[in-house]
Amino acid sequence: MSWRPSAALSALRARAAFLAELRAWFHGAGYLEVEVPSLALAPASDPWLDSFEVCPPGAQSPRLYLLTSPEAYLKRLLARDRVPVFSLARAFRAEPRGPLHQPEFTLLEWYQPHADFSGACDELQRLSEDLGFGRPERCSYRQLFESVYQRNPHRLSEAEANALIRDHIDPHWSNGSLEMALNVLFSEGCEPLCENMLVTHFPASQAAMSRTLEQDGDLVCLRVEWYLRGVEIANGYDELVDGEEQRKRASADQQRRAVLGRPVVPVDAPLLSAVDAGLPPSYGVALGVDRLFCARMGFTQLADGVSFTDVTV
Repeated sequence: MSWRPSAALSALRARAAFLAELRAWFHGAGYLEVEVPSLALAPASDPWLDSFEVCPPGAQSPRLYLLTSPEAYLKRLLARDRVPVFSLARAFRAEPRGPLHQPEFTLLEWYQPHADFSGACDELQRLSEDLGFGRPERCSYRQLFESVYQRNPHRLSEAEANALIRDHIDPHWSNGSLEMALNVLFSEGCEPLCENMLVTHFPASQAAMSRTLEQDGDLVCLRVEWYLRGVEIANGYDELVDGEEQRKRASADQQRRAVLGRPVVPVDAPLLSAVDAGLPPSYGVALGVDRLFCARMGFTQLADGVSFTDVTV
């Protein structure tokens, strides 16, 4: 392993200016910058996220988790104060390192109370324009999927989705779950078409903590993802504010984790209490700063835009 930093000094100077630009944009939009802990007693329950565990010395010390996102802490602030907030800080995910992923990365996450899903999309379009990327087009998940596969993704059976993979992507594909098959179909066939695009209204099975509704006879979730040059940059939700439904989804996540052979994690009781106390109708967005900076600079790998890439998983 080389001792040398990965990014050139010129890139580090450009990155510092870029971070200042992001902060100025959100300050100008009326957001309050806040700091939250990097450690938590309970990580995100999302079955597809793996968290780093921290084991303090001492038999009585509780197990802690490095945050995959500041979401829970920011929502607790939102439930009490009901003002727009953002955090620009490090986040951690126990996933293999790759050209566009590092186990430790910089995440910009923000929440706007008393606002709806359309507001989230409008704001992402303004941000993209103001940062010099142009105005993203909007396209629903269904529209994009149908343009590639000529099938409605919300009405596919598991067998049909797997057959589409064999027909369009990999003739040797073995059957997987409907959720897995949709992820493969979308990532391989749809994402490369997203030059600068907001994809909206994902399948309800991918709701995570976003609200769901019926649209044109399909059950969808109010989720938006911003893509630049085929790479996901940001992920936003019209936030779930129903405490009972939040508990149901957290329980379903735990069951799914067990099926997938992933560790079952503690329930985030303070977050559930905050939702019960009255989380206002809000949208939230998480944006990968390293990826966005590399897109600004024209870099094809994160190593060119971050100071060090020593740690691997």
